[in-house]
Amino acid sequence: MRRGKSGIDTENVQNKLKNLLRSPMVELATLLSDYLLTVQYGSSEDDLRKTVKYINMILTRLPDLYDSRFYFDSYLIKSISESWSRGSLRISNMIVPAYRQNWGHETIPIPIMDQPTKYHILDLIYIPCDEREDIPSLLDYPWLIHEMGHHLLSKQGKELIDRFTSYYKKVLSSLRLRSIADRGIAKTRANAVIDEVAEYWCPSTNSKSWVQEIAIDAISIWSCGPAYLSAFQFEHSETPDPFLIEQAHPPVELRTVALIQAARKLEWVQFISSLENMQRQWQFQLPPENRNRYIAFKNVEMYKGLIDATMNYCEQTGLPRFYKADFERIQEQMNGNRIPKEYIDLIVSAWIINKNQTENVYSEWEKKTYTALATYAIQ
Repeated sequence: MRRGKSGIDTENVQNKLKNLLRSPMVELATLLSDYLLTVQYGSSEDDLRKTVKYINMILTRLPDLYDSRFYFDSYLIKSISESWSRGSLRISNMIVPAYRQNWGHETIPIPIMDQPTKYHILDLIYIPCDEREDIPSLLDYPWLIHEMGHHLLSKQGKELIDRFTSYYKKVLSSLRLRSIADRGIAKTRANAVIDEVAEYWCPSTNSKSWVQEIAIDAISIWSCGPAYLSAFQFEHSETPDPFLIEQAHPPVELRTVALIQAARKLEWVQFISSLENMQRQWQFQLPPENRNRYIAFKNVEMYKGLIDATMNYCEQTGLPRFYKADFERIQEQMNGNRIPKEYIDLIVSAWIINKNQTENVYSEWEKKTYTALATYAIQ
């Protein structure tokens, strides 16, 4: 076993990096190997120990194997990245699929040793995958758009945040003006609620915030239309508490009404009735004593302002929008039995076929399409 300074074991991590060099992750393996080598021969023992631990942390997050599922998911991520980069946006080419129980996104910085204030950035998109040999559910893949939205706003969301900040300040100013006449305990309570509203709705590109989550829902329907509405409803239809208020995530009921607002602005009104029914049924779950407080946090002006800011951001940056006319193009492609190779064609085709055909027909199509696209991605 090879040991470096004061017995620090570097052989194990070096062997892992050698294996990574033989995978599709050659670029990442090279970056991490160079990083380790520089620290090993030019830094302190403590720095080396921290570096070995950090690299091992990164490696544990990567896929265990690089099979057809990995190539399929990588292909879709690349397809989205290239499409979104056709306007003023520039999407990273180091976004990697990884596998966990739930959808998610994580950004991992990799230090550049000769430039201490700069980093290479690795983005991981976590995709649910309990059994790697199974055919993935293509009906879930609108959530890939959602997670790519987290990547987008974390890197290039300042323009959206700047747009929303003006709405945010205007709403808070209005709330404070309304509370001027309050006195005593009533004023104390009103100010406390306003402070909480300000905290929950604080403009931020932080991935765990109300603003980013609601904005990304709007970006997702902008990008793939009613297919996202369907995926959102399927995911949240059995939410135990749609009114749960927490800092990291807005209440599901709030996300739902904001998404309905976005759908109306994008002229997808004919597809929102199921979401509206779900949202109406939830109202019976909200205890009367919590209603006023919840309505204050929900704040119609705030979420409408955020949806407006997000639509403006999408338009100004040239983010590809899914239009009704795209249905006709995709339908023609489906009638010709062509395999959809663009991410948006795949996602919407899955939604259309599932909506209009039997479960058996859909399952056969899903299996055939996945197999063909995975084979194409590997070549």
